[in-house]
Amino acid sequence: MSGDCNIYGGFVVGTSNTNWGDIQGQISNQNDLIVELNKKIDKTDGKVLSSNDFTDDEQDKLSRLNTIFTFSLSPDKWELFNENIYSQTTILETIKSTDSVVADIVLSPDTELSEQEIELWSKVLKITINDGSITTYFKGEIPNISLNIKIKI
Repeated sequence: MSGDCNIYGGFVVGTSNTNWGDIQGQISNQNDLIVELNKKIDKTDGKVLSSNDFTDDEQDKLSRLNTIFTFSLSPDKWELFNENIYSQTTILETIKSTDSVVADIVLSPDTELSEQEIELWSKVLKITINDGSITTYFKGEIPNISLNIKIKI
C-alpha cells in the first residue's frame, strides 16, 4: 500500500502529518478527529430537516415579507387630531405595529403636480404603524390633492 495512511482493522493509521479537511496532524492518534467529532450536533427526536421551528408570529411575519401596500391619502378624509395637526388612518388589515416597514412617496409624472406633492409631503409629521392600520399626521392646511404612498414590509 502507498500514500499517507493505511487502514488496519477499521483504525486509520497515518504515517505523516496530513490535512484531512479541518482535521490536521497525525490522524493515527485520533485527537484531532475527536475534537472535530465533539463539534457535531446531535439530531433532536421528532425533528427533521424540514421541521418548522418558527412560532406562529414569526411564520406570519415571514409570510408577509416583501408585501407592498399602495394607497392614497384623500383630501376629504383628514380629521383634526390636534391644533393645526390632521390625521388620516388607512385600514390595512394584515399590517402589524411590530412590522418594520419602508415608506416611499409616489409622485405624479406631471412635474408641476409632483412639486406640489413634495411640498405637501414635507408637512407630514409622522406615520405610525398600528395593528391593522397606518396613520399619517399632517401639519398645516389640509392638502387639496391626494398624496400617494407605498409601504413595503
